[in-house]
Amino acid sequence: MHTEVVGFPPWTFRFRARMSCGNELIERIDHGWRVAFAVTLRNFELRGELRAGYRFQLIGEADDDVFVLLGRLVEKMRRALSVRHIDFRERRIIDSTGRGHIEWDESHAGRLPLVVVDGTEVSWNELGQMLMSMEGWQFRLDIADPSEEL
Repeated sequence: MHTEVVGFPPWTFRFRARMSCGNELIERIDHGWRVAFAVTLRNFELRGELRAGYRFQLIGEADDDVFVLLGRLVEKMRRALSVRHIDFRERRIIDSTGRGHIEWDESHAGRLPLVVVDGTEVSWNELGQMLMSMEGWQFRLDIADPSEEL
């Protein structure tokens, strides 16, 4: 991973990095804010100039070293990128577990969510079709803050 620091005021920093995920190269942006009580690092994938795909966040104490926090964020990203939850060729959930984040689905004007799993947008209808292979099974839905690790 290559990271370069882009100049911002002392309370905000921005990193631009490229990471390899499988056969594809992902361009990512890291943002950080330091306020009186906390440091927040956010990382998101860029497709062109738009945020899309993977998204990560880490919150630390105000006096934490931001480079140590950045290292923790990179490790969190590596753990997440090392696991696949959906087999997109067979359109099925792998090992009965899915993790991702919820987005706004412009095509449904916000009436239905869009989920991002393995860095790929999955419509609510597509997710429902994948779940039908598990008809009759139980499930648990956990929703967590973006800074928490599932």
